[in-house]
Amino acid sequence: MVQQIWASRVVDYIMEHHCFVIDLREPSEFRRGHLPKAVQMDADELEEGNYEFPKDLPIIVYCEGGSVSLRIARLLSMRGYHVYNLAGGYDAYLRAKK
Repeated sequence: MVQQIWASRVVDYIMEHHCFVIDLREPSEFRRGHLPKAVQMDADELEEGNYEFPKDLPIIVYCEGGSVSLRIARLLSMRGYHVYNLAGGYDAYLRAKK
């Protein structure tokens, strides 16, 4: 089961915990803005298993609206990672900032 993290809480969580933050949006979207500590990664590469993360650190994944990141979060969770999906994606984060 994938846990959801809410846009109103995500930045506080990132700043308070050692974690990986993965932005699944296109590089051009990432350059326009992203969450603190985020790295841009390709969802297809993650699906293919072209990665390795320590399993003792949580991972936060997000995309624009939350659907792609939910799919990737489920996959990572099945592979033994502790994963949070940003509910509503980066759009929700931008709305919560206002």
